[in-house]
Amino acid sequence: MNHTLAAADGNSTPVVIGPTSPRRHITGVAALNIPDPRHEGGDWHNHATWFATEPEKLDEHDFTDEETYGVLLDELGRSGVQDARAGLRVLGHPAGESESPIWTAAYDRAVIETAWAQLRTDKLYGEVPDLKPVDSLELTQWLCCTLHWTRLTWWAWKLRWALQGDERRKWDTWRREWRPWA
Repeated sequence: MNHTLAAADGNSTPVVIGPTSPRRHITGVAALNIPDPRHEGGDWHNHATWFATEPEKLDEHDFTDEETYGVLLDELGRSGVQDARAGLRVLGHPAGESESPIWTAAYDRAVIETAWAQLRTDKLYGEVPDLKPVDSLELTQWLCCTLHWTRLTWWAWKLRWALQGDERRKWDTWRREWRPWA
C-alpha cells in the first residue's frame, strides 16, 4: 500500500497537527491511522485524512484533554505514548521531519483512551452509555503483538479502580467483551 499517495497528488495540503506533549497527545482514530514502522497492523485506511483539499487543523477531539482524560493520564503516565514522527514520515506528512516529538498514543493506548473517552464524555452529559464492544478480529488489526494485548488488559484493570457504580459495571462489561479470549 502506498501511504504517501495523498501527499504526492499535488491537490492536497497537510493537516496541521498543533502542539503535543505526553499529556496532550494525539489519540483515538487519528492515532490508529498513523503507521507504527516497528509493528505490522494498524487501521491505515484513513491515511488520506492527514491531508486536505483546503488548509485545516487536526480536531481538538483527536487530542487528550484534562477534563476527559485527567485520571487516565495520571494513572497511566507516559506508558504507551510515543513519538509519531517516523509514522508521519511514512505517510509523507511534513510533521515527520519536525525537530520536536509529535506525541501520540500507541495503538493499544489509543484503544483504551477511546473507550475511556466514550465513558467519561457521556457521563459529563448525564448518561453512562454501554461501551461499544468490538469484535476481536477488528482489534487484531491494531493490536498485533502480545505486548499490546497485555498492556491493554493491565490498563483496563488498573483504570477500573478510578470508577464507581454504574460506570465501573459498564467498564467491566467492556473489559470482558473486548478481550480476545472473551
